[in-house]
Amino acid sequence: MTDDIKLSIGVIVGTVVLLLGIVGVAQLLDHPDNVDVTQTTGAMRDVEGNPDASNTIVEFSDFQCPACAAAAPLMRSFMEKYGDQVKLEYRHFPLPQHTNSNFASYAAEAAGNQGKFWEAFDWLFANQSVWEEADVNAEYYYEKFNAAFELDHDQFVADFASTDVQQRVADDKSAANSLGVNSTPTFFINGQKYAGVQLEEDLVSIMGLQEPTVVAPTLEVTPEVTPEPTVVDEAETTPQP
Repeated sequence: MTDDIKLSIGVIVGTVVLLLGIVGVAQLLDHPDNVDVTQTTGAMRDVEGNPDASNTIVEFSDFQCPACAAAAPLMRSFMEKYGDQVKLEYRHFPLPQHTNSNFASYAAEAAGNQGKFWEAFDWLFANQSVWEEADVNAEYYYEKFNAAFELDHDQFVADFASTDVQQRVADDKSAANSLGVNSTPTFFINGQKYAGVQLEEDLVSIMGLQEPTVVAPTLEVTPEVTPEPTVVDEAETTPQP
């Protein structure tokens, strides 16, 4: 074997080892050791499911993101089925290329101040094509939301523009950056990072969830009633001679 061939083989082997190392690092970055996401994101907010559940999903999402819109009904369906075993927390990560995403987040948080965050969540994703290119502001979102679910106008408009609401969104973005989030949707499932849409079977497997028990409805049985014997009044029914 010539020195040139040995050198070529060495280069190939070295390249393969390097690529395997890169793949391994990428996998570690995508599924790091468990992290306490709440230390970065702060107190729980915009939570669906069982707040006392041991299984936690923190979703970083963008209301203008098409993949997030595809994930939204899947997550809602999943939570309807497994919500007693899981708590789902929504966090905002509006991407810079989505010009209306920040405003949608403000609108969702303003609705959330009136207990209607998840109603806003459903409307924003179901109607993404309606508002993503629109000229949006607080009045725009109020009119759209209020047609679907009732809100107090003055409170919504004030909250939409408030420092508190806008700071929540800014804090979520800061938390996402510190956790290495660079795409949406990104989920932290029991502290592990998973990028992209997650299917029900994957979530069940990751968290080791139990299949919900379907309890058959109890049917009320009406007891059988024995009819009383009919007493015939012969004087009334017997023809007179």
